[in-house]
Amino acid sequence: MKNTLKKVISIILAAVLLCAPVAVVAENVEDAWDVGENYVYYGQYLEVGAADYTLSELYDYTILAFAPSEVGNYTFDSSNALIGIVSYHGMWITIQPDANTITENTASWECTSVGQEIWLAVTSDSAAASIEITKGASQTIIIEKIVYENKTTPVPFTFTGDSAELLNVSTANSTVDTAVLGADGYYHLNSANGYILYANLSDTKMSLYAASQTGQLKSAIYNDEGQAIAINDYNEAFLAYYDCVDSATQLYPLTEDLITMFREVGNHLSWYGTEGWIGGTKDDAWMFACYYVKTANYTVTIDGVETQVAAGTELQLSTDAFLAENGRYYRFSEWTGDVADVADVKAATTTVVVNSDLVINSVKYVIGDVNGDNNLNGMDSNTMKRMVVGNLEVVDSGDANGDGKVQTIDANLLARMLAGTWFPEA
Repeated sequence: MKNTLKKVISIILAAVLLCAPVAVVAENVEDAWDVGENYVYYGQYLEVGAADYTLSELYDYTILAFAPSEVGNYTFDSSNALIGIVSYHGMWITIQPDANTITENTASWECTSVGQEIWLAVTSDSAAASIEITKGASQTIIIEKIVYENKTTPVPFTFTGDSAELLNVSTANSTVDTAVLGADGYYHLNSANGYILYANLSDTKMSLYAASQTGQLKSAIYNDEGQAIAINDYNEAFLAYYDCVDSATQLYPLTEDLITMFREVGNHLSWYGTEGWIGGTKDDAWMFACYYVKTANYTVTIDGVETQVAAGTELQLSTDAFLAENGRYYRFSEWTGDVADVADVKAATTTVVVNSDLVINSVKYVIGDVNGDNNLNGMDSNTMKRMVVGNLEVVDSGDANGDGKVQTIDANLLARMLAGTWFPEA
């Protein structure tokens, strides 16, 4: 029953894969089955060392198997037979043994992992072939596995935008669509003030999540000879991000880690077709994995007043450049807080591009309060005189007349202000 089942399986494989007659595994010489045109598989396994192996008397070629227990470079030498490797891993013949293919007294084979098997075709005028098998050191380069160390540790993320408005980045014009790191720590579309970029880490067309589960998020490192010498393994790093994605959308803000993984594994996952089916150039094609939301709203707080502003909006900032209040006189100094995208932090009226939640405050100073104690008195006058002659660092509040300088005229105006004979104007 065992032999019959083995023969049936062999015939099916032969018919499907080759559409040609092949040898069938036999348990021993007597059990060899006549299905090949000029060869038979005896079911004998070769051993390392020198030995004589029985050959078929009815066929031109006898096929013998070899399944080493160690990796290495194996050499097969015969003094009275011609030999050739005709199959890797067994099961079916990949090279038809004949006078055109089996022409040498020697053959060699590199076994790269235990469990690999090959078949040898042997022909001789004798009833037995003398074959010596020697094992040499493996020539296979041991590929180093490099675990990717995240540059940033992912943290749980909740997406607050409108998921119905998600848009893919177009890679058709890669000279325009780029990822730029903004001062807010997010990558933005085209400029530091552009829309914030996200990645859907379970998007089926990216295949990232499925590939990471099967250990396929990798890229090879090659030496000068073009041989792979190391593998970058991104699986654990990617899954760490996946554990932190927004639960509803599977979105996570684009990071340097994700960019690295997208660039490296895109080719392995067939993101780049011969015609560039995702558009753009190969260098920027990874950006098809990115998304952005035009209608996302952010909370902008200006001097304590909150408002909801759509992403990408250019919002005007405005405050009093000059203010007289409760016997004090104030001038605008600068905008502080989340001011990386403020056009001019020194202008009382300016703009800011909104692509994240912002808290911005206007700073004003009391004209003449150069020592910063929130009082106007003779101490300020003395401090002002020392500033004018260069003995103290100049501060904005010393600019009494608002011309952008602190000089003798400002010291004189402050003295008059303390005497009640002069008051600042806008």
